[in-house]
Amino acid sequence: MFVDLVNSEDVLKAVQARGPVIPMDIRKYLGKGDSITIGAALSTLLSKKHIKCTSVKMGGSPFYYVNGQENKLELLNKYLNDKDKVTFEELRREKVLKDSSQEPLTRVSLRNIPDFAKKVEVTSNGETILYWRWYMINEEDAI
Repeated sequence: MFVDLVNSEDVLKAVQARGPVIPMDIRKYLGKGDSITIGAALSTLLSKKHIKCTSVKMGGSPFYYVNGQENKLELLNKYLNDKDKVTFEELRREKVLKDSSQEPLTRVSLRNIPDFAKKVEVTSNGETILYWRWYMINEEDAI
């Protein structure tokens, strides 16, 4: 059986062109390869930090992207569960949420969406307070 092999350079070009993508998208873009060779190339690129991987998954597959494609991650909210979608929308609207002011389920949800909710710890009067910022605003603006 003949398999069209793909190399890491081909896979990187596909991610740069189409990211965020899942391996099946890469196969369609390249018109060759299989899940094993594409997976191996993705693993190599991840270990060299040429690409990034989301915690959001379609089925069992995470999405892969490169620096500069972070704004496209918002499109992945449709793959979140219902509670995480609500938390996603609230954080996007509010930009910063104080952890201790949230309902327990929302607090868990904030921890479940690390692609969108970034921790900000602020120390005041010797007490550290945890906040969550929307991933597209920087930490200084959040503080």
